Amino acid sequence: MTDIDHRRFRWADLQIQRLRRCRDAADLHHTLSTLPKSLEETYHQALETIPDVYRRRVVKLLVWLTSSFRELTSSEVVAFVGFPTIEDVLNICTSVLITMVDMNDQKVIKLTHFTVKEFLRLDGREASPRH
Repeated sequence: MTDIDHRRFRWADLQIQRLRRCRDAADLHHTLSTLPKSLEETYHQALETIPDVYRRRVVKLLVWLTSSFRELTSSEVVAFVGFPTIEDVLNICTSVLITMVDMNDQKVIKLTHFTVKEFLRLDGREASPRH
């Protein structure tokens, strides 16, 4: 599969996830009318949903995840960003951007897909949302 194919599948998967969260016909119509046109727009929308009060810490975390030579453990991430629990980190950062996986008997936090890292680096602002 080519890079373009991976990007298309990632975009489609994220839109399907978004559509699955619709609760009624009105919600579905609104969601369909506001679907992002590209994977990059999807990631921008995800960043824009992060409340301003947490944005600085989330940007700091995304920069670390983008430039780290190894995955960060959940306890390292919690200590680093100063959120009370790893669940708070996952909820605030959205599953579009980061995920938690089990590795060698410990939970690590990583970017959900290689395209997130590409987006953050190519965006030139290392996770800063558009204003």
